[in-house]
Amino acid sequence: MKSEPVVQLRNVTKKIGLKTIIHPISLDIHKGKVFGLLGPNGAGKTTIIRMIVGLASITQGQITIHGANVKYEFEKAIQHVGAIVENPQMYTYLSGYRNLIHTANMLPHVDRKRIKEVIALVGLEKSIHQKVKTYSLGMKQRLGIAQALLHRPSVLILDEPTNGLDPAGIRELRDHLRKLAEVEGTAVIVSSHLLSEMELMCDEFAIIQDGKLIGVKSLEEMMHHDSSDVTIALQVDDPEEAYEALTTAPLDISCTLKDQTLTVKLANDQIPRVVFTLAQGDINIYEVKRVTQTLEDKFLEMTGVR
Repeated sequence: MKSEPVVQLRNVTKKIGLKTIIHPISLDIHKGKVFGLLGPNGAGKTTIIRMIVGLASITQGQITIHGANVKYEFEKAIQHVGAIVENPQMYTYLSGYRNLIHTANMLPHVDRKRIKEVIALVGLEKSIHQKVKTYSLGMKQRLGIAQALLHRPSVLILDEPTNGLDPAGIRELRDHLRKLAEVEGTAVIVSSHLLSEMELMCDEFAIIQDGKLIGVKSLEEMMHHDSSDVTIALQVDDPEEAYEALTTAPLDISCTLKDQTLTVKLANDQIPRVVFTLAQGDINIYEVKRVTQTLEDKFLEMTGVR
């Protein structure tokens, strides 16, 4: 059973003039989970994040953090939040450690022990005393996360944190965010348009398109498929003839031909009939391979984008 949501959005709407930027959206975000705002650039992900942290006004609806209304109880709500909405701010001529000291001095109840804890959490022990100007982009991102974690927030919000990172940096960031959720119990909210990375990083997704919430799914729900409904790819000696044979046969299937590969959506028990139909037409079959849907496939299916 899920715990009470840490962050709640209820019918949140954003308008600029007469134009609706964010249509009514409701979300529940829970402790110890990585929650992804998933959508193309310009979908409205950053606007939603800016409303959660109080950087953009809410036209209608309400956002609460641990029950405190962001609009009317901002200080009470935001004390629970650590966020990087733009690029993390730091002094590049100082070491990573001195940057953390500087940030800690502006926060209540942050001691040297906590500084040491966040350094370990983001994996910067070996480089924390080097000047920030020597850091890679991924290391700067992790130092920014360390700054955001100093006051022990229960909610960490990151807007497009993988932008500009190389594959190694993305993998490091992903691993540290998973660690934060699982070890510290932090509710992590992350936005991205990189579907493959979100698939590896998040427990739950909100699909955003044109300022509208298309759906909210757990990773298991996103990747689940009915075992009776499958997609197969066929390699044959004459793809055009095979396509003609399958599309004219009395079969309950959906068939496409692209780059000399036949892709067929069908019920599992229809596979033998497809093979039999091709064999009857003297079409040689070299390979029949089941196609596994990726998060990108699911996203395109849900949004209707092709």
